[in-house]
Amino acid sequence: MNLSSSIFFTLSYGDIFQYPYTEDELFSWLPKKSWTKKAVQKQLQYFLKRKKISFVGPFYCIRGHTKHRKTRLQREHEALFKWKKAEFAASFLRFVPTITLVGITGGLSNFNADKDDDIDFYIGTKPGTLWISRLLATLLMETAGIRRRPEDTEAKDAVCLNMFVSESSFMVSKREQDIFTAHEVLQMKPLWERGNAYAHFLKKNRWVSSVFPNKWKEVMYRLKSKKATVRQYGQFQIVAHILRILEKPVKHIQLWYMRKRRTTEVISDTVIRFHPFDARIWIRGLLEEKIKRLHLPLDKNIFQP
Repeated sequence: MNLSSSIFFTLSYGDIFQYPYTEDELFSWLPKKSWTKKAVQKQLQYFLKRKKISFVGPFYCIRGHTKHRKTRLQREHEALFKWKKAEFAASFLRFVPTITLVGITGGLSNFNADKDDDIDFYIGTKPGTLWISRLLATLLMETAGIRRRPEDTEAKDAVCLNMFVSESSFMVSKREQDIFTAHEVLQMKPLWERGNAYAHFLKKNRWVSSVFPNKWKEVMYRLKSKKATVRQYGQFQIVAHILRILEKPVKHIQLWYMRKRRTTEVISDTVIRFHPFDARIWIRGLLEEKIKRLHLPLDKNIFQP
């Protein structure tokens, strides 16, 4: 992929979510190759002179889609309030000793959230405690009155507990390692962690560095530059061990309760993922349409690492 195609691909991806990029953001999300900022700046200026793209400070977007600037700024305003609520909700999960990582996923992780959107959490757990962690997290969110239930049609600011992953399965499965998942991995923002779980999560998914090399370097730099704040949780180890004993019966009870509600969920001893629709499918469809419309010389390999 040359630089020209790379820029249009990135702008097209953001356009799906009505999300124009600043110059730095665009540089970070260029796929496949680590271009220099000078080269990117020069190419952007060329496109602007030829009126191939649009710029409305400080954002670049697909030509004629300048209205997305207003949408992005409005969503950023909404996201600030949702982040505060997410941090409040995540603080309750500190009481679950088997949870090692809580992160924000979806549009909110990128401050791109509508007023009526819910809050998606990625929850990492100690090995062998996935189901007991889910039970305790659900009870806490339910008690606090901030959990989104499966039957809820309106879920503004509610917490959606749709992703639980054991540390042993932090690495995304091979069949799902593509440009869309790489985007989600690097976009996820940790709210808190125990024992450097977030660094472990990134190490397990190092494959994303070949998809978005600039973004990977940015995330790694931010990770290394932050102060080491490894939380001591030795006092939780005994409690976590006791909870691990309850894992199997708790799993069977939850599966029994869910048996009539199961649809397309991913459920195992190490991953629980509740997404009725695979976003990767519709994102790819829209992206292929935009690529075709822009006549970009890209083949299907672009979607793979």
